[in-house]
Amino acid sequence: MRALETTIEVRETGVVALDGHVTSVVAALKAQPEVQEVEPELKEEFALDAQQAIEFRKSWDKSWKTISLEDPRVKFAVNKRVQQLTGHIIPDHKLLTVNTVAGYLGVLVKPAPAKKLAEVIEQKGELQALPNVAVYNRRVTPIDKEKMVGRWKLIVNELEKRDLPVVGTGGLSGNVEKKWARGES
Repeated sequence: MRALETTIEVRETGVVALDGHVTSVVAALKAQPEVQEVEPELKEEFALDAQQAIEFRKSWDKSWKTISLEDPRVKFAVNKRVQQLTGHIIPDHKLLTVNTVAGYLGVLVKPAPAKKLAEVIEQKGELQALPNVAVYNRRVTPIDKEKMVGRWKLIVNELEKRDLPVVGTGGLSGNVEKKWARGES
């Protein structure tokens, strides 16, 4: 914060000068020697198995979720640390609405996506047993229907013989009649 103690001064001659603790600012800009790491043998690893983690979580009181994050300095410090640890970035507009830890966790944790209707029907299995019901995970197109019957290869061969597009318009415009009605050619 020594950089804030320096001031920029413009003299009558037009010369710009720094006033204040300039030497300490310049000294802080110089490269510092790197700190050596502690040997890995001295580090002690702390690991929990799943059962111990569940036990710890059950023993916690829920009152820690009511901790206030009203102070912007605390809120942004917590956000910065969570971002460093998890890599999840919370946009500022969502962060401004957060007032407690529970609110922060609500913004941080994304809810599971809703299941598709086809998945729900498959899990129940009631409709799968009926002989005249088929459930698909996506829309059944006319091409899919022709493939199910076995006519699609024949249709493709005939379209290719006549130099017609197999799928889509093949670069041809849609409604020629509309152009005729407008008087366009």
